[in-house]
Amino acid sequence: MIDEKLLFALCFVAFVLIAYKPVKRAILGLIDREILRINNELNKVTALKNEAETMVQSLEKQLRQITEERKLSLIKAKEHAEQIKTQNMHELDLMIARKEQDAINQLECVKDAAIQKIRQDFLAQTQLLSTKYVKDNTSSFGSDYEIASRLIQNVSAK
Repeated sequence: MIDEKLLFALCFVAFVLIAYKPVKRAILGLIDREILRINNELNKVTALKNEAETMVQSLEKQLRQITEERKLSLIKAKEHAEQIKTQNMHELDLMIARKEQDAINQLECVKDAAIQKIRQDFLAQTQLLSTKYVKDNTSSFGSDYEIASRLIQNVSAK
Protein backbone atom coordinates (compact mmCIF):
# COMPACT_ATOMS: atom_id res chain seq x y z
CA MET A 1 0.00 0.00 0.00
CA ILE A 2 0.99 3.49 -0.36
CA ASP A 3 2.90 4.93 2.36
CA GLU A 4 1.20 7.56 4.43
CA LYS A 5 3.99 10.03 4.02
CA LEU A 6 3.92 9.65 0.29
CA LEU A 7 0.17 10.10 0.26
CA PHE A 8 0.52 13.16 2.40
CA ALA A 9 3.17 14.56 0.06
CA LEU A 10 1.00 13.84 -3.00
CA CYS A 11 -2.01 15.48 -1.37
CA PHE A 12 0.12 18.45 -0.44
CA VAL A 13 1.41 18.79 -4.02
CA ALA A 14 -2.12 18.44 -5.35
CA PHE A 15 -3.32 21.07 -2.90
CA VAL A 16 -0.53 23.41 -3.92
CA LEU A 17 -1.31 22.85 -7.62
CA ILE A 18 -5.02 23.39 -7.09
CA ALA A 19 -4.56 26.39 -4.80
CA TYR A 20 -1.69 27.88 -6.83
CA LYS A 21 -3.80 29.66 -9.50
CA PRO A 22 -6.39 31.25 -7.19
CA VAL A 23 -3.76 32.15 -4.60
CA LYS A 24 -1.50 33.43 -7.35
CA ARG A 25 -4.32 35.61 -8.70
CA ALA A 26 -5.17 36.86 -5.23
CA ILE A 27 -1.55 37.65 -4.44
CA LEU A 28 -1.01 39.28 -7.84
CA GLY A 29 -4.25 41.26 -7.35
CA LEU A 30 -3.02 42.48 -3.97
CA ILE A 31 0.36 43.32 -5.44
CA ASP A 32 -1.26 45.14 -8.39
CA ARG A 33 -3.53 47.12 -6.05
CA GLU A 34 -0.52 48.01 -3.92
CA ILE A 35 1.42 49.03 -7.05
CA LEU A 36 -1.50 51.25 -8.12
CA ARG A 37 -1.75 52.77 -4.64
CA ILE A 38 2.01 53.40 -4.59
CA ASN A 39 1.86 54.87 -8.13
CA ASN A 40 -1.03 57.13 -7.06
CA GLU A 41 0.93 58.21 -4.00
CA LEU A 42 4.01 58.74 -6.15
CA ASN A 43 1.98 60.81 -8.63
CA LYS A 44 0.57 62.89 -5.76
CA VAL A 45 4.05 63.36 -4.31
CA THR A 46 5.42 64.26 -7.73
CA ALA A 47 2.59 66.76 -8.23
CA LEU A 48 3.24 68.22 -4.78
CA LYS A 49 6.96 68.37 -5.55
CA ASN A 50 6.28 70.16 -8.85
CA GLU A 51 3.89 72.54 -7.12
CA ALA A 52 6.47 73.19 -4.39
CA GLU A 53 9.18 73.84 -7.01
CA THR A 54 6.83 76.22 -8.81
CA MET A 55 6.09 77.99 -5.54
CA VAL A 56 9.82 78.19 -4.72
CA GLN A 57 10.54 79.65 -8.15
CA SER A 58 7.69 82.13 -7.74
CA LEU A 59 8.90 83.11 -4.26
CA GLU A 60 12.48 83.46 -5.51
CA LYS A 61 11.22 85.69 -8.32
CA GLN A 62 9.23 87.78 -5.83
CA LEU A 63 12.28 87.97 -3.58
CA ARG A 64 14.40 89.21 -6.50
CA GLN A 65 11.74 91.78 -7.37
CA ILE A 66 11.49 92.93 -3.75
CA THR A 67 15.28 93.15 -3.55
CA GLU A 68 15.38 95.25 -6.72
CA GLU A 69 12.53 97.44 -5.47
CA ARG A 70 14.38 97.87 -2.16
CA LYS A 71 17.56 98.86 -4.00
CA LEU A 72 15.62 101.33 -6.16
CA SER A 73 13.88 102.72 -3.08
CA LEU A 74 17.21 103.18 -1.33
CA ILE A 75 18.66 104.93 -4.38
CA LYS A 76 15.61 107.20 -4.63
CA ALA A 77 15.73 107.90 -0.88
CA LYS A 78 19.42 108.80 -1.10
CA GLU A 79 18.75 111.06 -4.09
CA HIS A 80 15.83 112.69 -2.27
CA ALA A 81 17.93 113.16 0.86
CA GLU A 82 20.70 114.70 -1.25
CA GLN A 83 18.19 117.05 -2.88
CA ILE A 84 16.85 118.07 0.53
CA LYS A 85 20.40 118.56 1.80
CA THR A 86 21.30 120.67 -1.25
CA GLN A 87 18.12 122.71 -0.90
CA ASN A 88 18.70 123.24 2.82
CA MET A 89 22.33 124.20 2.23
CA HIS A 90 21.22 126.69 -0.43
CA GLU A 91 18.58 128.13 1.91
CA LEU A 92 21.16 128.29 4.71
CA ASP A 93 23.61 130.09 2.42
CA LEU A 94 20.88 132.57 1.46
CA MET A 95 19.98 133.12 5.10
CA ILE A 96 23.64 133.67 6.03
CA ALA A 97 24.02 136.12 3.14
CA ARG A 98 20.91 138.01 4.33
CA LYS A 99 22.20 138.07 7.91
CA GLU A 100 25.60 139.31 6.69
CA GLN A 101 23.92 142.04 4.66
CA ASP A 102 21.72 142.97 7.62
CA ALA A 103 24.82 143.18 9.86
CA ILE A 104 26.64 145.29 7.26
CA ASN A 105 23.60 147.58 6.97
CA GLN A 106 23.40 147.91 10.76
CA LEU A 107 27.12 148.67 10.94
CA GLU A 108 26.69 151.29 8.22
CA CYS A 109 23.83 152.84 10.19
CA VAL A 110 25.90 152.83 13.37
CA LYS A 111 28.89 154.24 11.46
CA ASP A 112 26.74 156.98 9.88
CA ALA A 113 25.24 157.81 13.28
CA ALA A 114 28.73 157.96 14.83
CA ILE A 115 30.02 160.18 12.01
CA GLN A 116 26.97 162.41 12.41
CA LYS A 117 27.54 162.59 16.18
CA ILE A 118 31.25 163.38 15.68
CA ARG A 119 30.33 166.13 13.20
CA GLN A 120 27.75 167.57 15.55
CA ASP A 121 30.19 167.46 18.47
CA PHE A 122 32.91 168.97 16.26
CA LEU A 123 30.63 171.77 15.10
CA ALA A 124 29.42 172.42 18.62
CA GLN A 125 33.00 172.56 19.94
CA THR A 126 34.08 174.73 17.02
CA GLN A 127 31.18 177.05 17.61
CA LEU A 128 31.98 177.27 21.34
CA LEU A 129 35.64 177.90 20.70
CA SER A 130 34.89 180.46 18.02
CA THR A 131 32.41 182.25 20.21
CA LYS A 132 34.82 182.25 23.17
CA TYR A 133 37.72 183.43 21.02
CA VAL A 134 35.70 186.21 19.49
CA LYS A 135 34.51 187.34 22.96
CA ASP A 136 38.04 187.19 24.32
CA ASN A 137 39.47 189.10 21.38
CA THR A 138 36.78 191.73 20.87
CA SER A 139 39.02 194.33 22.37
CA SER A 140 41.58 193.96 19.69
CA PHE A 141 40.09 194.73 16.38
CA GLY A 142 41.49 192.87 13.54
CA SER A 143 40.44 191.37 10.32
CA ASP A 144 38.57 188.10 10.10
CA TYR A 145 41.70 186.59 8.67
CA GLU A 146 43.70 187.56 11.71
CA ILE A 147 41.02 186.25 14.09
CA ALA A 148 40.89 182.88 12.21
CA SER A 149 44.67 182.60 12.17
CA ARG A 150 44.89 183.19 15.94
CA LEU A 151 42.08 180.67 16.49
CA ILE A 152 43.95 178.01 14.45
CA GLN A 153 47.13 178.72 16.38
CA ASN A 154 45.33 178.35 19.73
CA VAL A 155 43.64 175.08 18.67
CA SER A 156 46.93 173.70 17.29
CA ALA A 157 48.69 174.56 20.55
CA LYS A 158 46.19 172.62 22.62
